Amino acid sequence: MNPASATKAEAEDHLKITAEVRRE
Repeated sequence: MNPASATKAEAEDHLKITAEVRRE
């Protein structure tokens, strides 16, 4: 697994979760 890809995926997931939390 490419570490760079994993970091990018985690960053995107974090942004997605943050957006959902702010939406509430």
